[in-house]
Amino acid sequence: MQYVAQQNQNAANVLATRQANARQIANWLQDHYGKATLASMLACNRQGSFGVMRCSDADAQASNWYSSLSSIEVGSWQGRTLQFTAGGQHQDQVDLSFPGQTLSFCGTVGASTDLDTVTWTNCSSTDRVWLTFGTSKQNTPWFEVKQDCIPDPMAPSDDDFCGRSDYTLQ
Repeated sequence: MQYVAQQNQNAANVLATRQANARQIANWLQDHYGKATLASMLACNRQGSFGVMRCSDADAQASNWYSSLSSIEVGSWQGRTLQFTAGGQHQDQVDLSFPGQTLSFCGTVGASTDLDTVTWTNCSSTDRVWLTFGTSKQNTPWFEVKQDCIPDPMAPSDDDFCGRSDYTLQ
């Protein structure tokens, strides 16, 4: 009985740590990214073929980027911002929601508040998603979403052929 009680307490402590980490990460992201509106969105495409919508790491280093939102579409956010919240069944994940869209990503948080350790998925599926947060050349908030990855036969074995979108905020 004492062993079971100790195991239950250990599990509760781990969950409490993850919940606290998720709240801290969500608050940090909301402060740094969730208070800015969309300035532009770029998508990377192999050889500029708009029907493919995927590119490799090498493609992303080249000039295969194009604007995928018109000024009207950017304006459709109407000053609304991204929403980062601590969510999920046990409040131990970080959710990213886009304004006016059904697009959302869920981040599994572990025993650290390091953003690099958050494992992101598409909230409507278990598909792995890679989110990178940083700043643009204009020193404004920027992040990249990499998803829908498949093996790229024309790239090194550790590279994938992914849909990539770069969001610059203002």
